[in-house]
Amino acid sequence: MAFRLTPHERGFYPLFTRAAENIARAADDLAALVAAPPEERPELARRVKDAEHAGDELTHEIMVKLNKTFVTPFDREDIYRLTSSLDDVVDAMEEAADRIVLYRLGELPPD
Repeated sequence: MAFRLTPHERGFYPLFTRAAENIARAADDLAALVAAPPEERPELARRVKDAEHAGDELTHEIMVKLNKTFVTPFDREDIYRLTSSLDDVVDAMEEAADRIVLYRLGELPPD
C-alpha cells in the first residue's frame, strides 16, 4: 500500500453514481408519463416524485459528507455545484410531471 501525505475521501463517487442512476430512473418514468394515456399519468408522476425525494436525500447525504470531510477528491465548491446541479435536474423533471398531471393534459405532442 502506498503512503500518501494527503488522504483523499473517495466516498463521494458512489454517491454521485447513485444520484446519476436516480436521474436516469426519473427520466425513464417521465418519458413513460409523456407517452402514457392520461389515466395512467398520476401513478407515473408519483414515481417521479419519489425519485425527486430520493434525490433530495442523496443531496443531503453528499452535503453532510462534504461538511465533515477535510480533504476532498476535488474542489469543495465544485462538489457543491455538481450536487446542486444533479438535484436541480430531478427537481425540474418532477415539476414537469406535476404540471402534466395538474393541468390534465390530453395527448401530448410528439416533440
